[in-house]
Amino acid sequence: MSIANFILSSWRVLKNPLFLYQNHRQIHALRVMLAFACGGAIDIVFGIPYGSWTLITIVVLMGNVQTQGDVAKKSGQRVLGTLIGALAGLLAVALYLVSPWLGFAWLVLAIFLSAYHALGPAGDAAVIAGVTLVIVGGMGDSVLEESLWRLLNAMIGASIAFTFASLLPSRAIDRWRFLLAENLREAAFVYCQMGQRSSADVEAALYRFNVRMIKMRTLIASAAKECELQTVPFEQVQRCQRTMLIILERMCVDVQAAPQRPLPPLQAGIFRRLIRSARGLRFLQRHLLDKPAAATHIAPVELADFLTLELSQTIDRIYDELNFLLPSILRIQQPLALLRPAALRYLRK
Repeated sequence: MSIANFILSSWRVLKNPLFLYQNHRQIHALRVMLAFACGGAIDIVFGIPYGSWTLITIVVLMGNVQTQGDVAKKSGQRVLGTLIGALAGLLAVALYLVSPWLGFAWLVLAIFLSAYHALGPAGDAAVIAGVTLVIVGGMGDSVLEESLWRLLNAMIGASIAFTFASLLPSRAIDRWRFLLAENLREAAFVYCQMGQRSSADVEAALYRFNVRMIKMRTLIASAAKECELQTVPFEQVQRCQRTMLIILERMCVDVQAAPQRPLPPLQAGIFRRLIRSARGLRFLQRHLLDKPAAATHIAPVELADFLTLELSQTIDRIYDELNFLLPSILRIQQPLALLRPAALRYLRK
């Protein structure tokens, strides 16, 4: 393999959504480390006074910014907050020269406004504005030259943070769909275990299902922003998952008390559909998300049959939402199926 092909293959793996999802914590830590090193190097090379404020700004701004949706939403807010806080800090210094109590009164009022807006839609900007206000203005008694240097450091740190926050960020929509795929596989495992009248690891599997569902909730806003969609279909999938979890928990209790019997055709079909949908969502294979022909429903005579019917209908609703979302997901990224086979084999390990 030539060096060019090796570099190209390595870059494809690095940019692959599955790789970014599997290693998002390491990549985020590397991103922050590189930004921190860049800020420190600039301070050392150019001998900028109060250079530690550059590093503080980088760490505070990058924080937990991981996905592209976060970069677009949080980073923009945090840079805006840095500018507002820096100007408010300079005003505090100017007012302190008039009267120390006047400068202190402005600081108290600014912190009140920061705390008030921190619980609103621009929460990140408000919190960072408060932090930058203290960095630049101190207690209002900072020397004007020192405050200007702190302002410059804050601007340098914000620029570096914004640049490195865009380096290999994973998409919120990718993390969302991978978590959903894992939950669908988990549901298939639980269903298979109950079909075999085995309770081994079922409670642990349902616990993992719930943990992933909670994580998905935090990604909905960013995922919808990346896909340029409303949050309604994501919320609907979330409701379907909660319904599925409740049904599986009830079935687990009912199945343990029921005599052993073979799986009816509808139950076997549910297992296959869960596995197919998980694989289709993970590898963006649209044909695997095509809804199959309607199965012959079981008459809800027994509780287990009724719950099976409810589970089947819930899966149908998930299919509908995923088929609505998939075109938008495919539009913003290259499907995994287009990767070279060697890279795909590496990611499946």
